[in-house]
This record gives sequence, C-alpha cells and structure tokens, in this order.
Amino acid sequence: MEVSDNGIGIPQEHLSHLFEKFSRAANAQKTTSDGSGLGLFIVKNIIVRHGGNIQVESQENRGTRFIVTLPKDPAKIPPTEKVFAE
Repeated sequence: MEVSDNGIGIPQEHLSHLFEKFSRAANAQKTTSDGSGLGLFIVKNIIVRHGGNIQVESQENRGTRFIVTLPKDPAKIPPTEKVFAE
C-alpha cells in the first residue's frame, strides 16, 4: 500500500529520525505548533509487530510517499511481540 501527498515534505537530514519518539522536522514545527511526534513511531511499531515494513520517500516542498508492506502468509507474522530498535 502507498500513501502520498504534495505537502511540505521532509528534509533529507531528518529522514533517518522520522520514526523516533517525539521526532518532528523543523519545517513541520514551523508550519504547525501542534503534534507530539509520536504518530509515525506508533505506526511503525504496529506495522513491524505485524511482520511488515514501512519505507518513506520525500522531497522538501514537493511531498512525501510512504510505502507499507504486510505479509499475507500468517506464518510470516511474528508469533511474539517484536519491537524495532529505536
């Protein structure tokens, strides 16, 4: 599944921190003051715990694209909770 927008985008230097707790890019903080920086951290945890993966492509001032993959085969879903490294 893919989700994309044509919004403010994410600066390249922030992409490596995107899925960390309380992470918000400087351009997002300037645009809107609300937001905790937990949304993408939670999303990634849910996806990884279901055996999936999330990728991001972004260009500042052009938009962002998220690509989510989830396994169809139940055997590929982790039998116990799995937390990605922060």
